[in-house]
Amino acid sequence: SFKPLGGGLVVEDLALAAAAKGEAKPVIATASAGNHGIGVAWGAQQAGCRSLVYLHGGVSAGAEATIRRYGAETVRVEGDYAASVRACAADAAEHGWEVVQDTSWPGYEAVPARIYQGYTVVAEEMLEQLRSELSPSMPTHVLINAGVGGFAAGMCAHLWER
Repeated sequence: SFKPLGGGLVVEDLALAAAAKGEAKPVIATASAGNHGIGVAWGAQQAGCRSLVYLHGGVSAGAEATIRRYGAETVRVEGDYAASVRACAADAAEHGWEVVQDTSWPGYEAVPARIYQGYTVVAEEMLEQLRSELSPSMPTHVLINAGVGGFAAGMCAHLWER
């Protein structure tokens, strides 16, 4: 999955920053409908951090099982995706956890932007393959799974710059 390129990158950033300051590894919290939570859980497992992934009622048992396989605790929230994001942010603020969310809100833009930067790896790899293996011409359109928009934002920004 491409998702560890975003959420996993931020988890690594946070773990390294804590280590550089001589602090304990951070507890990571996020809300997800599946893929982002898997990526964050994987990143937390790699960094040796505790992680919690907040899931709304529409998230499948299969997605939850995959997230748990990477060591994350899951927290079920009544309502929709937005409700799970709010619950995650509130609990993180109460407990001093780090939120690694792929959606932004006023005052919370740096982490999602870093996540989107991680996704640009996919765009660059695609461009490298097109330049070297398939064709010297570049595509005029790229179709991707948008989800909540983070992956689409990262891909679009990178392709626009190139």
